[in-house]
Amino acid sequence: DKLPFSPVIDSATNTLIVDVPGTAWQGSAGEQAIAKSPLLASWRSEPDGQGGTRIIAQLKKSSKIVLAESLGPANGQPGKIIVDLAAQ
Repeated sequence: DKLPFSPVIDSATNTLIVDVPGTAWQGSAGEQAIAKSPLLASWRSEPDGQGGTRIIAQLKKSSKIVLAESLGPANGQPGKIIVDLAAQ
């Protein structure tokens, strides 16, 4: 099954918010800086209070979502979400 998720960009704050309901984050905790990315400054994840996860990415400049896709589990690996961004 593919993961349900909903990405949105808050253009007032240049923030990408991705809600992933019913999924507990199993990656790095805390804010992660991204020096080499032309669009992403940092990201963090937090519980959404309803058994899911919210991923919050601070963007370096105004951006748009060009692709948002979910991949189901495969070959013993968990499902993945893909959010592709482009400068606007």
